Amino acid sequence: MNRLRIIAVGLLVAGILVLFFISRENSPMRSSSEVETAQTDYQELLQKWITMWNRTDLSAVDRIFLPDGRVSYFSSEIPGLIRGIEALREHHRGFGFVPGGGDPESELSMSDVEGTVFGPVTVVTGTWHFRKKTEKTNPQSGPVTFVFIREAERIRIAHAHFADQPGVE
Repeated sequence: MNRLRIIAVGLLVAGILVLFFISRENSPMRSSSEVETAQTDYQELLQKWITMWNRTDLSAVDRIFLPDGRVSYFSSEIPGLIRGIEALREHHRGFGFVPGGGDPESELSMSDVEGTVFGPVTVVTGTWHFRKKTEKTNPQSGPVTFVFIREAERIRIAHAHFADQPGVE
């Protein structure tokens, strides 16, 4: 099952990149200031996503992700693809998210974050770390890939894929 998930995400990302390059074929190259702006935008949105998790703010889901059926999400906690904003909201409710946020017992952070800008699309990779606030060691962690997209001058998350860190043998 994990192999199928990896293949599906790979195909999704490849498809997005192909569509991007086809659509940009006759467009001018992005200036360095446009790339810098895109990098700043994805860093700010990533921080909003972290804040959303650390506050368990269900209201933020609609502000951060594409607010329609195009958004997709692979969770490290459940099998299968989560497709659409309604299903994504329900997934977050299952983690205790409430409108306006709450005071969760756990905390999320990111490390090794890198982003690559492809016109209106930015692919962001990193490692997520999740732990109970009362525990100072051994957080849950794993790789994550986000696909951010700029539409109507606004950047949002179009896709996210989380995995658990492979065990050390």
